Amino acid sequence: MNILQICDYAAKYRGNFIESLEYFRKSFLSGGDSMIYAFPDRMLKRNNQWYIDLSKETPTAIYKSSVKEKIKAFRKIIKENGIDIVHTHFTDLKTDICISIACFGLHVKKFKHYRSSFGRFGAVKKFFARLCYRKWNAVLCVSPHIMREAESNIVSCKPVLLNDAVYFPRMDDYEKLSKTDLGFPENSVLCLAIGYDYRLKGIDISCAAVKKLREKGQNMCLAVCTASNTETIAGQIEAQFGEFPEWIRLLPPRQDIASYYRAADIYIQSSRSEGFCYAIVEAAYCGKVVAASDCPGMKSHAEHNFNFLWFKNGDSDSLAEELEEAVKIATQSFLRKTGVRLLKTTRWKAWQKSCIAYIQICNNSKAGKVFYDSPGLIFIFAVIF
Repeated sequence: MNILQICDYAAKYRGNFIESLEYFRKSFLSGGDSMIYAFPDRMLKRNNQWYIDLSKETPTAIYKSSVKEKIKAFRKIIKENGIDIVHTHFTDLKTDICISIACFGLHVKKFKHYRSSFGRFGAVKKFFARLCYRKWNAVLCVSPHIMREAESNIVSCKPVLLNDAVYFPRMDDYEKLSKTDLGFPENSVLCLAIGYDYRLKGIDISCAAVKKLREKGQNMCLAVCTASNTETIAGQIEAQFGEFPEWIRLLPPRQDIASYYRAADIYIQSSRSEGFCYAIVEAAYCGKVVAASDCPGMKSHAEHNFNFLWFKNGDSDSLAEELEEAVKIATQSFLRKTGVRLLKTTRWKAWQKSCIAYIQICNNSKAGKVFYDSPGLIFIFAVIF
């Protein structure tokens, strides 16, 4: 099989996403198979070193943001490289429509990885989604909640549940950091949160909850790992409190994210919406107590697998209560280490099963019909754009 991975992704670090795809490429593709990545043009502007290194190992391509250029780039890559499978990640509906048009007249299997919660589609968007995905082979859903959402939004292509799993070996690559290395008192209770979007990831909720416990006399601090928007988040924190609190630090992103997990006592994931959250599983692997919001995307895939402390979505008072419990649990190192050993066996097997299931889905799917893919979609899309 020749796979084109179209990734609307340009983060400063490879993260679990690229690490997982690379492990799949190196471990599960045979000698006659190949895999090509396509990234948006903003990747070049960011000059990410990991992208430069990746390009030396395997073919990569760049596509531009305009509709016409996307279609042209996708079709060229597919034809020149004999692509028979297209797999999309983080792409929006407009980009997926471009892919449908680019594949017109070609024997290509198409798979959408449905990772994020978009809510219920409106009538117009649902109409275009039906047209776009009706000849796609599968919509791969990362959690039960996302699958239920996809069944409502994309009725023309049956969703398939393929739980995301974490590539754990990268969690064993870390720098041993102390709390003072991160700018906190060594005797403090350190909470860690990760979030690019201040509101969506609930950073404001985490800040408010930690502040409540500090007012009760708890020596608790908060580290927030940002992405390329450190100044934006700093401004949002200042707006929330009137000044930037001395008990909060903004940490730069790093590939060995386990260094941050292991330096902290508690991991907080206060997202208002999620599809599947790698971070809560990674933090648990690193032996951390996890407090997570009960938003459906996270709870539907993790509730039966992990003993997380769940708090009411969007409620800082509820989070503060769970953090008080987390402080007590964080001292029970024996229980934490036992949980890590279980994760190292069960979750790694789950990741391998996900790779095997993906290959089976690809092999058992039939390529779309050559001449009857989406002519109506091409006409409507051409008129609008």
